[in-house]
Amino acid sequence: MIRLSVIRSYFKYIRFAFLVGVAGLYSQGLQCQILFTEECFIGGITVSGAGNTGEGYGIQAAARWEPGQTIRRIYAVTHRFGHIAPHNMRVNGGEVHWSSDSQIGSETPLLNPWSSPFAVHIRDVTSAINIQDSLLIIDFPEQQFYDNAWNWGWWSIYLIILYESPEITTPVCFRLYAADQRQDMIQNYQFVKPNFALNTPLALSVFAARLTLFDADKSRITINNEILGDIKGMDLTIPVRIGTQGHFFYENEVCVGLNGDTANYRFINHDALALINDYLTGSSIQTLTMKRILPEPGMSSNLHPAFTLAYTPTCTPPTAEMPRSLTFCRSVAAEEERRLEAIPDYDNYQWTPGHLTSDSTLANPVCLADSSGWLRVRMWNDDESGVCSQTIPVFVTVGQVPRPSRLFTRSSPCPNPTGRIAFEGMRGTGPF
Repeated sequence: MIRLSVIRSYFKYIRFAFLVGVAGLYSQGLQCQILFTEECFIGGITVSGAGNTGEGYGIQAAARWEPGQTIRRIYAVTHRFGHIAPHNMRVNGGEVHWSSDSQIGSETPLLNPWSSPFAVHIRDVTSAINIQDSLLIIDFPEQQFYDNAWNWGWWSIYLIILYESPEITTPVCFRLYAADQRQDMIQNYQFVKPNFALNTPLALSVFAARLTLFDADKSRITINNEILGDIKGMDLTIPVRIGTQGHFFYENEVCVGLNGDTANYRFINHDALALINDYLTGSSIQTLTMKRILPEPGMSSNLHPAFTLAYTPTCTPPTAEMPRSLTFCRSVAAEEERRLEAIPDYDNYQWTPGHLTSDSTLANPVCLADSSGWLRVRMWNDDESGVCSQTIPVFVTVGQVPRPSRLFTRSSPCPNPTGRIAFEGMRGTGPF
């Protein structure tokens, strides 16, 4: 006989697990994708970039830029196939460095061994890229070639540029989602319905890489089981580049397409930008599906590494800021040396991955990371009609303990400052 208390405990556990699962869905705004950042501020956003399947130099992509604008933040997104060496791309001459520590989420296997595994990488490149006009100049240097893994490499760059200007007086919100599931099968996503102002556009931009001009390589995008359209082909950069990205800018409640994209209610061919206002349901959770139209032949994949939402919010943007990076050495024991700092005065906090903090529900937990990489904190109030919810990424750089294999000293006779200490064979993470 099963005791009643056991049954009650079982159902209590099931209810707890269900609530935790729902809270996770809402706190991340995802199912099998990562809400990398959700930010609201008074200013604008422009999204641009270019695709590549090899080297290419001097590619011109349009972005929004007017006199008086100032950069708030720039994120770069790419994807990789395989276990490969670090690599640099360039935007306006600035180096965008890709390596294992820029990975967001897990890597996923693909059936095609020439392309497996797949992973999304993101960098904050605010200090690396200098923007002075409305053209981005993108370089894809030659990469290492891998025998028996022809597709291995770093492919494409998708840039999200946040800016401010005296001419912009209304707030904007954006969300950047990164894929965290296999790309050689249908990708089913969910996101929380944004609280956007009536009669203002809700823009969806998809970053789809390596799509060709052939109809057999089309991707179909649906919202809540309604077809938004099919995408394929070459972005209208100069010169045109393989792959499809939704390019646009959004400011003062207006959305305008760039590089051949249009801010209408459909996806078509290289135009991977659409206004999705009319596709939303009354539910708090919306569904987004991306899939290859023809059945997957088993060895191919249609890549959708990321997508962006941009809209005019009904909430009030926060005025406080928070550090977007933390650097510490593992040899430092003092907790204050590695304490994270979120925007104060929110009712709720959730750090992800939670196990890398002393308490994922605190605004200022101790960082327990033992290697460099991304953490994210979601901040929200119980009354969602007040200050806007935020999800802010923080890049943590963890320096390893430097241990020289050889140490040389040379004394100096007083009062001459000629003494010298020389370290050789340093192990660890520089600078030392």
